Amino acid sequence: ALGSGGAAEYVSLWCPLDTVSPANGCLRLLPSDAPQPPSAAADAPASEATLRWLEEEGEALAVDVCAEAGDAVLFSSRLWHCSGPNRTGADRRVYYGQYSRGAIGGEAPLCLAVRTGPAPGGRETALTRDISIAI
Repeated sequence: ALGSGGAAEYVSLWCPLDTVSPANGCLRLLPSDAPQPPSAAADAPASEATLRWLEEEGEALAVDVCAEAGDAVLFSSRLWHCSGPNRTGADRRVYYGQYSRGAIGGEAPLCLAVRTGPAPGGRETALTRDISIAI
């Protein structure tokens, strides 16, 4: 789906590797049926007015997504979301993957993004390449 500015919608898969709660910064979502920031385009960076609204009004409307290690949360890029602060001394590890039907931000994929292509039967298949990550 394309927004008014032409940005492609994508989906995110948020999968905690540790149990998450408000104490260690779980995912927070602003439900799509809740009031939304005024004049906030879904495909544009948040303006100062939008950020102010999210802090002043959206905070009370946001939902904490508490999850066990291995749970999965799938959500649209059009959904306002953030993670809360980690107030514990422990790590909060999360696997975070994203999928879009096309390139995001231009013709080239984002860093570490893997393009996919159509396959018979309408399924998507990965066009594989080796990726090395130094840690």
